[in-house]
Amino acid sequence: MNKPLKKPITKETKKELVKVMATEIKSEVGDKLIQEVVEDVGIEALEKSQPKRKKRKYLKKTTMMPKELIEALFKECIVQCNNAMNSIFLVFFDKETGSSENFNTQKKKLEAVKGTHYIFMNELETIQHCLKPYTDATMNLKHRSVRRLCNEAYKRLTDLTTDLHKAKRLNHWAVTQFAKEMTLFVTNLHVILHEQTPKKERSRVLKEYCISEEL
Repeated sequence: MNKPLKKPITKETKKELVKVMATEIKSEVGDKLIQEVVEDVGIEALEKSQPKRKKRKYLKKTTMMPKELIEALFKECIVQCNNAMNSIFLVFFDKETGSSENFNTQKKKLEAVKGTHYIFMNELETIQHCLKPYTDATMNLKHRSVRRLCNEAYKRLTDLTTDLHKAKRLNHWAVTQFAKEMTLFVTNLHVILHEQTPKKERSRVLKEYCISEEL
């Protein structure tokens, strides 16, 4: 893992890699391991490394990422979104950060909020892209729940885009609503991904949050 791989990984290397991820994903170095894999190998190389299936007329060829990598992707989404929210908190409530040259005006604080919106949208688009090849039948209940949650969050944040990026003041309704939306999304995503969350609780979260989708 110390030296970057210059060529796409082979089928044998891929099997070994997935085995390592499966055993290390829940350890303290799990997130770091997956991040290094993605940086060294690249998403496209991992996708190309999938075993080729025999072509059949009634089947469409799809590319699916290993489920271990999908789990790491979900965790990374929470980390990135949470870090973005923590940064916004410092901008508004930490005296040293809020009064610094970068964030000492209302305009600069608004720019930080709008930048956070881009981060959330990018994370959601990444998840949508990686889950696109999967049908509901090929995903477990937790992963299906994550996709539904992310689709709804993406729709909500998309609806806010125009008004949020035109906002000229911090008390604009779109800025306030975005603060509520990003907090609610990260909270719900954590509840759905947690191993100890009962199925009924996941279902309740989805029914309350995914108002535009028939579950």
